[in-house]
Amino acid sequence: MQLRIALVVALCALAGCGGGSNSTPSTNNASTSVITLETATGAPVANTVVSLSTDIANNAPVNVQQTATTNASGQATFYNIPANGVYCVSATVGSANNSTFEGICLAPFPASYTLN
Repeated sequence: MQLRIALVVALCALAGCGGGSNSTPSTNNASTSVITLETATGAPVANTVVSLSTDIANNAPVNVQQTATTNASGQATFYNIPANGVYCVSATVGSANNSTFEGICLAPFPASYTLN
């Protein structure tokens, strides 16, 4: 019986049981997010449209919610992002003859992210 009690106490300690104030990480999306668009070498990419969407398919955003153009620092800001759901950011970088699509879907959606 004492072995069972010791096992339960040990499992409870590992699981974080008890009267302590365990904090649970937020699973909500950030309401505002700053996306930084950079080249593979870390240089900011200015004057490029970044899309906030609910999905990406065939190297294109699907169900675009917002777009924003990067500033001189390569940053685009999105506002009023819904608290729940998967959201994606994407951009096409380069010229028409030599372009690269970059995109990622995240949940929860962060307050900042670097896309490169």
